[in-house]
Amino acid sequence: MVNLGPGGFSQNPMPQNFRQQPASTGVPMAQPTVGSNSALLQPGSTQLPTQMIQAAPLAMANLLATTLTPQETAMFLKNLLRLPPDIQAVLMLLAFPPGQERPENLQRLLAQFPDTPLKLETLQAFLSNQTQEGMQKLFKLLQSTMGQGDPSAQKSTQKSMEELVRLTSQLGGKINMSPPEALNTLMLLYLPWLPLVPPQRLETAFQPSEGEGEGDSGDSGGGAFNLVLFIDTNVLGTFKVSVGLENTTQLSFHVTHAPVAARHLPSLESSLTAHLAEDGIPSPVFAYESQAATPHKASLPTAASTAEEAESPADGKKIAVYPTSGVSVLSVAASYQYARLIFETDDRLHLQGARKKKLES
Repeated sequence: MVNLGPGGFSQNPMPQNFRQQPASTGVPMAQPTVGSNSALLQPGSTQLPTQMIQAAPLAMANLLATTLTPQETAMFLKNLLRLPPDIQAVLMLLAFPPGQERPENLQRLLAQFPDTPLKLETLQAFLSNQTQEGMQKLFKLLQSTMGQGDPSAQKSTQKSMEELVRLTSQLGGKINMSPPEALNTLMLLYLPWLPLVPPQRLETAFQPSEGEGEGDSGDSGGGAFNLVLFIDTNVLGTFKVSVGLENTTQLSFHVTHAPVAARHLPSLESSLTAHLAEDGIPSPVFAYESQAATPHKASLPTAASTAEEAESPADGKKIAVYPTSGVSVLSVAASYQYARLIFETDDRLHLQGARKKKLES
């Protein structure tokens, strides 16, 4: 569960890897673990980018002289954007207007405000603003590290900084494309592996629901809408996961999967059910369909009751289809968790296969 402090952000202590320097400097200095940056990039450290930027340039140069893993990169960018440590905290922060008292966790949110939606336009504006501020911080960081540290490491430091600037700029571009792309970017930041290494891929979309549940509706009073995930993996094949609401707290998952993933589906289902149970959410209703090739995002139908980007198809740009009245916070939180479970399972199996192949060679 997520306990929110003032301003909607989780209250977390200063990472143990930061300690005050002698009074003569008064500057917090990062103490990295040898051979890894993980000690500097603890999840939940919303103060981290400020500490990094204010830290002595030499320490920052030493950090950036090493190569960040995709997980470390995601943590760095998430902290750079001053995002809360948990995706639930982001969703609950944005589901309520500033100044309005928020529930402490998802369970209380659903009990007190079951119909509170997450406006995708609000999410897009928030992430866009945070990205712009993050770029400014990166430029300041770049200036502060120039000429610092071992000259032989300066080239690696500059390369790392250029990659972070490129990724942050890329994030901003994706976020500004459309509200659904902003939601997709949010999920990627919290997996957390950024960027996903091909063939791994995650895309989100919205699809008119075929059921009669209380899904997400558009402004025109149309039917319900499901949040759809398109997932590509290394060894589990492809997935199309359609998530809807049977009622306020009852989720439904329709999972179209490759045959190779079939034996892992019970474990994925039980793990998600256990995670949701921590917040008092009932077990989802699962339906499975095995298919050699799953539909791509481009094959989804559009719907008149959804908002569309004010762009002509003649421009060659994709039309963004999404429910303008908002999307269920529960649907987003559960979809994210299921995607993360799939990628974690895929990474574990991929690593096991690589080790086995190496031993046999």
